[in-house]
Amino acid sequence: QEVAGLRCFASVGDIPDEVDHCVIVVGKERVPQVLRDCCAKQVPGASIYISGYAEASGDGREAQRALEEAASALTFIGPNCMGFSNLTARVMAAPSAVLKRAEGVGDVALVSQSGGLAYATMAYYAQ
Repeated sequence: QEVAGLRCFASVGDIPDEVDHCVIVVGKERVPQVLRDCCAKQVPGASIYISGYAEASGDGREAQRALEEAASALTFIGPNCMGFSNLTARVMAAPSAVLKRAEGVGDVALVSQSGGLAYATMAYYAQ
């Protein structure tokens, strides 16, 4: 299986190589299993883009606790996050065209609770 010429795998466990970060974009019901698969493969980190957890409802809070249990020793950001970027390492694990333009490396770090604000700031400084 391929998508846009890139080889794809049915699960994290099927990937023959070491995985250093997993970007999780699957249906909400599948996220806990993907986290368990990441733990079994000893993936050190993950980003969970999926929404509908603690930010949405009481049921979402319970679902988010289930993610924390499934993650075990895995460090993750999210759920409902916009990812991250590390321009020094040239890693852009975020769903934004803004980051494709923000390729300069400097001496400033940006940590933001708001993905929209972070993207707007990066777009401004990329000009």
